[in-house]
Amino acid sequence: MRRFFSRELTEAKVREFLTLKQESMSVHEYSLKFTHLSHYALEMVVDMRSTMSLFVAGLSHLSSKEGKTTILIGDMDIARLMIHVQQAEEDKLRDREEFRNKKAKTGNESGQQKSNAN
Repeated sequence: MRRFFSRELTEAKVREFLTLKQESMSVHEYSLKFTHLSHYALEMVVDMRSTMSLFVAGLSHLSSKEGKTTILIGDMDIARLMIHVQQAEEDKLRDREEFRNKKAKTGNESGQQKSNAN
């Protein structure tokens, strides 16, 4: 792949890969970008453990704990890690939304009970 790109572009992509952070991206978006940029940094992803470690290092706080424990599984690979962390993120976001909805619902009910008592 490198023969098609200038040295400067390749070096810029390697730097981007090494500093890639999830930040406001979803795990899915981060995974896609990580995979794309990893093709420019083949020396950095020489084995599965180093690839997974680099992936987890860029995850947000919300997902990094899940990623750190998951890479300890003996037969884990990068594709399975990405899918697992993505599903965990979706579960956490769904749980948050359900909690907010329950909180809003119980808040409205207690407010209605107070106004009915008057």
